[in-house]
Amino acid sequence: MFERILVPLDGSERAEQAIPVAARIAKATGGSIVLLQVVEQVTAYDMYSVRSAIISQQDIEAASEKATDYLTSITQTDELEGIGIQVEVLTGVAAPTICEFAQSTEADIIVMCSHGYTGFKRWFLGSVADVVSRSATVPVLILREGGLIPTDMFQNGNSLRALVMVDGSPLSEAVIEPAAHLVAALAAPAQGALHFSRIVDFPASYGEGKSQVNFSMEFVGQEEEAAKAYLTSLMEQLKKGSVAHLNLAITAAVSASSDVAHTIVEESESPEGGYALLALSTHGRSGWKRLVIGSITQRVLHSTKLPLLIVRPRQGVAKKEENQTPAGTGEKAPGDGQGRVGLL
Repeated sequence: MFERILVPLDGSERAEQAIPVAARIAKATGGSIVLLQVVEQVTAYDMYSVRSAIISQQDIEAASEKATDYLTSITQTDELEGIGIQVEVLTGVAAPTICEFAQSTEADIIVMCSHGYTGFKRWFLGSVADVVSRSATVPVLILREGGLIPTDMFQNGNSLRALVMVDGSPLSEAVIEPAAHLVAALAAPAQGALHFSRIVDFPASYGEGKSQVNFSMEFVGQEEEAAKAYLTSLMEQLKKGSVAHLNLAITAAVSASSDVAHTIVEESESPEGGYALLALSTHGRSGWKRLVIGSITQRVLHSTKLPLLIVRPRQGVAKKEENQTPAGTGEKAPGDGQGRVGLL
């Protein structure tokens, strides 16, 4: 599945930590790697006047030549030996340029590192990984700064296990096949494992009065039963479906929470789970709708230290799902018996 792996680099040692992960995927799948560096025309930001400095064409050409030399030197490293490597240097704004290049060259996955900007710096400069994860039409594997690298798991003799979040919708299920192939590639030749988790989401206001307590307990109970039935059906389908040949160990569990994003991070980083990465889909919302509704996927991205595989569902699937949901919220109305998380 991962025949063409795109690795964006910016010249930092942090960004280069994506290379051994991409190399392991490529060796397991027989794929090739594209090393990409984007030379940005904006070189500085003025936080008071919100202005940017634009570099000259001569400076751009010099920076592009330097980037080409840098990427060429990376191709000589031992961990990339025997892998087909392509070097690309482009000019533009980093995030959209990466996404456009991935789509135009039919990349199968983007493997990149997040520098973990927070606070004002994230608000002003933005995060390339954050934007790419929302906009890319291909799966994106993000390695967090200071977090775990999947290949480190093998140094301790551990097997590779991924936590995969689903909510019962076709949108959330878009992550399953990429996650299965990724875990199989990273774990090869050992057996990889997937643990599917479905969180029944209920409003925090439930339980404020005695009648509300009874209602919420009954509602959550019904949703949990529906969620368990869904996971059982899902696992049966996977045993016979397109990922059956990957021979993955598959388990599943249901939980309930009024704060889904927090619960996902807490579950994924629990020592008992032993997860090497977390996988979930995004509904790809933007603008005012994102501001009002919030985004579970983006909240998780900003909080977890685990490598995060984010998959944006195909446009046709997303449109079909959106037409079936009320007021564009991305969630079924409470009491529909689906117990959906509504990952955004």
